[in-house]
This record gives sequence, structure tokens and C-alpha cells, in this order.
Amino acid sequence: LRRPRSWTCRHCGRALRTWARGQVFCSWWLGVWQLPGACDAAARWLSAGPRARLPQPGAVPEMLELGCAHAAEHPEGGHVYTRLQWVDWLETSVTCGDVQKRANITRTDLYGSTVSGIGEANADIDVTVTAPQDSAIHVLGVLADILPSAGFVIEKTAYGARVPMLKIKGGETEFDLTVNNVMPVFNTRLLKAYAELDRRVVQVVRAVKHWARIAKVHGASGGHLSSYALTLMTIYYAQVGGALPVLQGAHVAEVWEHNHNVAFAAPEGDEDRSDNDLSFQGFVRFYAIEYHWGSLECVSVRTGQRWGLEHYPRLQHCASLQIEDPMECERNLADVLRPGHDWELRGCLMAEYTQMLGLEQEELRCQRDWLAHAGGLLVQQELRKIEGMNQYLA
Repeated sequence: LRRPRSWTCRHCGRALRTWARGQVFCSWWLGVWQLPGACDAAARWLSAGPRARLPQPGAVPEMLELGCAHAAEHPEGGHVYTRLQWVDWLETSVTCGDVQKRANITRTDLYGSTVSGIGEANADIDVTVTAPQDSAIHVLGVLADILPSAGFVIEKTAYGARVPMLKIKGGETEFDLTVNNVMPVFNTRLLKAYAELDRRVVQVVRAVKHWARIAKVHGASGGHLSSYALTLMTIYYAQVGGALPVLQGAHVAEVWEHNHNVAFAAPEGDEDRSDNDLSFQGFVRFYAIEYHWGSLECVSVRTGQRWGLEHYPRLQHCASLQIEDPMECERNLADVLRPGHDWELRGCLMAEYTQMLGLEQEELRCQRDWLAHAGGLLVQQELRKIEGMNQYLA
């Protein structure tokens, strides 16, 4: 860190304070995040004012989803960093000169539940860097060498995974860093569009993931479904029940990226669907007793139809559960399930539905007993009235 000098801020002209290896921002930038109600002001400033390093066109609205109020202390300078600032600092660090000498990184993109708005406020932030001329393992190795000098902590390396990953941490903000993993960026935009159509989607997805963690049927690393797969199952249930439309299809012109059609849009003249059921109880009931497990039905957000595998010739078939990726149509998200875990998931759904049904029956029984009791009181009251009238007439 350098000492403050008598310069002016490149953004607003205020008095300068230098920090973070020479990048210059004013004291307002460093302190506004600590003021009550400053997140909205900072968001307006970020979207309106210029910045030294804007990650990508249109990226600022996505970054604002990260929640400015969650602050973490920078390990070197003692400044208060928000999750948004850590994202900006990571983007700056992966494109610095030291990295570019060893790996040609051209851009940085955010994806995942934090960007789509479906995840919890403190969820990990998924980041992918694009380096067309280098392998993923080489780029991750370079970043693992250089990022600690920028204040990041390397927590885990997973070079042998299906998608090589580097898990890092800046302050209290955790990042999952991948290379050339661009298709999830388009998937995230699709999920964000569904979440914006009906905010109940966010509530139900969070409830489903919370239930899956408690039931211990969550997590691809443990041979269970990922959060992404559970999100698609929720959207598919909503589409079948009429609570959500299908955003992909013939009503939108095709847009091809990396040999996949990534186009989506809301159908014109779509009616109000808020009266249709979209709840955690409905999700459990659908997959416990209505969904056809096996090859008779495929969870497909792309079509939203209750079709069998014969309508999905490109999809890789799994044992008793089929979940199609809406962009990479040949990918079955249920392929991570270990033997027996599909039946474990189905058993947990049945147990949850049985418990819900028992609670509903108990509630109905209590209502029936109360009505009988109330009805008995009314009958006794009428009988007393008749008896009093008879005594008066006598």
C-alpha cells in the first residue's frame, strides 16, 4: 500500500487515497459501504459512473446481485471490502500483467446461483476465465501461484475434476474459479429469467435445497444431485403445473454459442399464472406420486412437457431419473448419482410426502372435531330456546 497523495479521484474528482497496489480511488469509495443505506447509493454510482475496470458490458447489474452489505476485511490494508469489491479485485488480479505473461486470459464471467438470485446471500461466487490458447490446468496453476500475493487464500485445488476448479477465498467471500467454462454463464441467465418471472421460484428452490441438505441427498461430490439439478427439477414442476411458461422453443430465434442454442425469451401474450400452485409441498407431491421415474419421463425445462426418453435422442440415459440440461441437451445431470442414491432420493420424497399427508389428515381431523363440537353447541342452544318457548306457552 502506498501513502495517500494529493491527487484527484479518476471517478468523481474527490480527494484521493491510494490502496491495493496503486489502484486509486477516493475515500468515499472506501467508506460509503460502511454507511447506513449506502448500498443503494453505491449501486446507482456503479451503474452510472465510469470505472477503471468494468468487467464486461452489462456485468454491473449482475454483480449488484452479490449483496453489497456483506463485508469482509482485507487482509493487507485493513480496508472494508464488500463481496462486490472482492469480485472487482479478483477480476483485476486475474488480468494483471504477471498473469498475462504466463496465460492469455481474455475475459472474466460470473455465473451460478449468486448471480441468478436463487442462491443464499452468503453463497459461493462462481467465476470462469476465458483463455482460448491455454489449458484449464495450466491457467489454474498460474492463478494459484499469483493470487495469494493479491490477498486471496487458496483453499482447494481440484485439477482432476470433470471441470477443473480452484477454490479461493477473499476475506469472507469464497470463489469457485474455472477456466473456459462458458456454458454455465448462459444457464445462469436462463435461471435468472425464470426467477424474475415469479419470485416464488426463489423461495421454493431455497426450500428444496435446504430440505435436501437435511435429508442428506444433496451435493454432486457425494454422489447426489447438485443444486443446479434441484433448481431445474423445481422449474420443471412449475412448468407442468402451469405456474411458469417455457422460455425456450420455436417462439424465439436461435442463437448459437459453442454449438448450442442459447436463445430464450418469454412468449408474447403470456397470461398471469400467479394463481397456479408453486410451493415446496407441491414439489414434494409431484416427485413423490406424480412424476414417472425411469425412462417414461424426463425433467426438461427446455420443453416443459411430460415426455419419455424417445423425445430426447441426444440425452445420455441414466437409471431411474433423467434431468436434461436446457442448453447442453446431451448432458444428463443425474449422471452424478451413485448406485442406489436415486432410490434414496425417491424414498426421502415419499417419506416427506407421507409426513405432509399425515399432518394434513391431522389438521382435517382437528377441524372436523371442532366443527362437530361447535355444531353440538349450536344444537344445544336451539334446544334450550325451544324448551324455554314451550315453558312460556305453558
